[in-house]
Amino acid sequence: MRLGVVLVIPEPVGSEVDGLRRALGSGALGRIPPHITLVPPLNVAEMDVERALEVLRGAAGRVRALDLVLGPADTFWPTNPVVYLSVGGDGLAGVDRLRGALVVSPLDRPSDQAFVPHVTVRDNMDPTLIPAALALLGAYRAEVCIDAVQLLVQRAGQAWETLGSARLSAPAVIGRGGQALEVSGAPGLDAQAAAWASAAWASYLFEAYGEGAVADRPFTFAARLARRVVGVAEGSVGGCGTGWPSATLSRLIVDPSVRGQGVGSQLLAAAGSYAAESECVSLRALVRAGSPAVSFYLARGFVVGPNLRAWRAGQDFVVMERLLMRA
Repeated sequence: MRLGVVLVIPEPVGSEVDGLRRALGSGALGRIPPHITLVPPLNVAEMDVERALEVLRGAAGRVRALDLVLGPADTFWPTNPVVYLSVGGDGLAGVDRLRGALVVSPLDRPSDQAFVPHVTVRDNMDPTLIPAALALLGAYRAEVCIDAVQLLVQRAGQAWETLGSARLSAPAVIGRGGQALEVSGAPGLDAQAAAWASAAWASYLFEAYGEGAVADRPFTFAARLARRVVGVAEGSVGGCGTGWPSATLSRLIVDPSVRGQGVGSQLLAAAGSYAAESECVSLRALVRAGSPAVSFYLARGFVVGPNLRAWRAGQDFVVMERLLMRA
């Protein structure tokens, strides 16, 4: 797997730097966010990825959040035609310590170049345009506080996505023995954490609801016209084995080009049938208050339930629910 370790530039400065990248015609837009590279891309065997995540978590636990200053602009030319933002500030020494803790197996990529913390704005630039680019970006300065480090993996189309992340902070000390507690994040649980969570949740369900209770069961339905996906319904059935299971619809999406033609109704009917077959007592959905979705659900037998104020992006949502006949 092609991996790399970076400090992603947080918002709103990340969007500002993207604007600079766009102005200089960077080809990295959309493939990787603005960042400071700590470990350049290297190939790591899949069997060693878990070890790489351990290294990431261990290194992050040695460094506090980093207060950095981006800018002024500079270049590696004539060695390399790259225009970048220099990195300074009180946290610069922490960047060096963090990188030193990361460059161990399996992330120990050999390099004959000195480490220079920087945020690339444009690489492979026409050298004749570099002086103008530096003049254009010369006044740019930005202060950021970075509190996490990311392990990235390269996917199809050379796009990079987060495989794992770790907060920059000394581990919390808990318990009478003063043990260090590490808290790390990622888009999904690693194999060790997933196995523990599955066993722990099964134990909790048994304690709370008795024998026969099982974890939530996800469901998905896709609608296609001429082999083209035009709609999706996703959700889960919870409370199985308790005698009062219910289903929750988390997403119902219909392509704008076919709205009003019954696609949403068919997807909702499929979800409702699945919920009924699973012996659910109801099917619920969370929708934005006052949106057309409220009328859509009302017309299909749902009733308006509790109002959730400022639930998302400062907007109110309501719970829509329809009782189901037991199968």
